[in-house]
This record gives sequence, C-alpha cells and structure tokens, in this order.
Amino acid sequence: LTIIAERSKNGEPLILPLSTQTTELLKRQYELTGGLEYVWGEKYYGDPRKTLGAFRERLGWNLSFHDLRRSFSVVATRLDINQAKIARLLNHKATGVTHGYQILSDPELLRDATQRISEAMDSIEEA
Repeated sequence: LTIIAERSKNGEPLILPLSTQTTELLKRQYELTGGLEYVWGEKYYGDPRKTLGAFRERLGWNLSFHDLRRSFSVVATRLDINQAKIARLLNHKATGVTHGYQILSDPELLRDATQRISEAMDSIEEA
C-alpha cells in the first residue's frame, strides 16, 4: 500500500506491506465492484473523514481515526513488536538517537509485524 505524501499523517510518503487479510478484503471488494477503478465504487471519495463520518453513522457511536491508530498501537505493543516498527507503521517521524539507527524504509521489514497484528485483531473479533 502506498500512501502519498499529501495524504499521510506526517506529510511524507509511506509504503506498507498488506496482511493476507487485507489483501483478501481488497480482492473481494474488487469482485463486488466488478473491477471498478476505485476500491469502494464508481467515484473517488476524496476526504477520508467523510467515509469515517458515514461509518460512524452506521455504527451508531463516535469513532475517530486516532481511536483506530491507538487500538492498532495497543495490539502491536501487546504482541511485543519493536517500537520502531510500530512508529513506522503509524507513520510517525523517527526521533531520538536510537531511531536513527533503525532504518525501516524497506516495507518488507514490516511484513511480519503487519501480519501478526492482523492475526491478533482477527482473534479479538472472534472472541
């Protein structure tokens, strides 16, 4: 997944590996839309906050992007995933001396962590 700089949290482009669960969801969505250009349908939705607003309405309770990011981080921390990897997956800028030594620009270095987090979230959903 590539998030362009104009859309990313910190203004820098981000390339992330997708978990097998996310890949399967995207494949199913592609089949549902008949291979339309955009993932969710015929048109470009623009600002993702509008999509989140529609999701909140259907869900029936307030939810923010920050809530989703925090939940992701909590699951990753409970799995004892390296904090530098969590920061990279959240697209936080590297700060401090130690982060300078941990070069995580290769998305493949994040694939295992991404998959483990997805599997843990699946198990939460089933619980």
